[in-house]
Parts: sequence; structure tokens; C-alpha cells
Amino acid sequence: MGFRIWLRPLLSIFNYMEIRSMLTFFLWVLFGFSIISVFRTTANSFFAALYVFCIVSLNPVAISSSLTYMSCFILAFCGILAVPKITSLEKEFPLVESVFFLCLGALTQFFDFYTSPLITFAFPMIILLAAKLSGPRTVRFRELLLVLARGLFVWLFAYVGIWLLKLVATALFAGQEIAPIISRVLAEILGDRALHGPGFFVTISACLDNILTPEVMASLALIFVIWVVRFWKNPDKAYAISRGAVFLITGILSIIWIACAPRTYLHRFFQYRTLGVLVMSILAFLAFTSRRKCVLDSQEEPSTTSNHRD
Repeated sequence: MGFRIWLRPLLSIFNYMEIRSMLTFFLWVLFGFSIISVFRTTANSFFAALYVFCIVSLNPVAISSSLTYMSCFILAFCGILAVPKITSLEKEFPLVESVFFLCLGALTQFFDFYTSPLITFAFPMIILLAAKLSGPRTVRFRELLLVLARGLFVWLFAYVGIWLLKLVATALFAGQEIAPIISRVLAEILGDRALHGPGFFVTISACLDNILTPEVMASLALIFVIWVVRFWKNPDKAYAISRGAVFLITGILSIIWIACAPRTYLHRFFQYRTLGVLVMSILAFLAFTSRRKCVLDSQEEPSTTSNHRD
């Protein structure tokens, strides 16, 4: 785990409990600033509230009490904080989004390997897509899909690349062959084959049991009622659905991730947070399908757009 690089020097000054307390405080501060960033980026209070609800449903108290669990969330929150800057640099540096997700993928593999790494890609990506949908220009579904695909490719490239680099370095220093090490590690992580049939549904159900507490279920019911009312008042429902569909595609990634990692069931008590990607994607879909058509063509005056924001 990469966090040992900074943990060991800190242990020469502080004890473990003091380090954990400082990191807990740091994580909650990052979470608070990420909420502000989400609201400022999208100008959508409903979406920002749903973002808070999603993080709370993943038990942030338990996350903040473990050095192992918090690494991915620290990276995800930092990624969300960087989204406004990324969007502002997009015109000047067209590759800034790709470099951004490349860095996130590399850092995720370095600091964390097998807790809930997908959130470091998906949460910033969802906020980035939301920012594009909230901008002064109408963004086509195909453009959003391209942003999603490109970001996922470079994130996976960096994530897998750093993993292979670590294995190669380990093999070289230990004087071992590389191929057997890679095969053994893959067998440990992925198991014999991908999940399918009953095993897949049992794993998904077990993970959801950790998220869908009675309080969360009651809150989801209230959110659904609010969405129905807002969606019913939306004069352009088809347009709204086309805007929000890209979020659902992002959410499917968490299902694929779990399907490719059968050992998720054994570690479901912390890896269930991967399904937080699905929850956030659905909530983002609800937020943007219930929002009135406020994004106009680039030919129209930007001042007109601001009058229609939530």
C-alpha cells in the first residue's frame, strides 16, 4: 500500500491514533469542500444534496476511521475539487481531461489496490459530466459518451500500468520471473472466472444490504417522490432523459467491476462501496432528468441561460 510511504515517517513523530485523527479531520474537510465544489460547478442544489446523500449512505464515519478505506475517497474528493479547474482549462489544453484521469488512475493504483478503486474515476467523472450539462452550451449525448469512454480508457491504462510496473519491480529486486507472479496475483484477485448466474446476484445483494439501510431506503423513497413531482413539471421529458442517460452508463461500470471480481463477496463489508458509483449515477440521473431545459445553444446569449438555472 502506497500510504506506508508517508505513514512511516509520521510514526516517528505521532502515534497511530494521532495520525488517524488528523487524517479523519482532513477527510471531512475535503468532503465539505467537495460539496461546495459540486454546487458551484453545477449550480444545482438538488444535485449537490443528492451527492451528500450518496456519500453519507456509504458510511463515511467508518471510512474516516481506517487508513486503508480512506485512500480512495481522499483521491475522489481531490478529483472532484479539481473538476472546476479542469473544465476551465479544456479549451486551452484539450488533453487536460485525459491527463487528469491518467493521474487519478496512477495514484489510485499506488495508494490503494483492492478496496473501492473505481470511485476515484467514477465520482469525478460524474461531476465532470454534470458540469458539462450545466454549462452554457448544449452538449450532445455522443460528446458526453466520448468523454466517459476516453476518461475510462486512460484511467484503466494508468491503473493497470502502475500495477504491472510494481510487479516488474518486485520481480527484478527479488530475482523472480515476472509471468508466474502476474498469473498468481490475477488468480488471487479475479478468481477462476468472472461471476455469473446466482453467484453474481448473491454478491450484488450482499453489497446492497450494506448500503440500503432502513434510513437510506426511506430517504430514497422521499427522493423518488420529489423526482416524480419535478419530472412531471418538466415540459421536455424526452430531452431530459437523453441528458441523464450517460450517468446510468457510468453506473453500469460498478456492476461490471463486481462481475469481474468474484472475491468481492468475501470482502463485501468494505468493497460494497463500489456500488456507491451505481447509487451516485442513479441520483445524478434523477437530478438532471428533473431539471428544466436550461442549457441553450452556444449561439444564444449566455445571460439568457443564467435566468433559467435552478
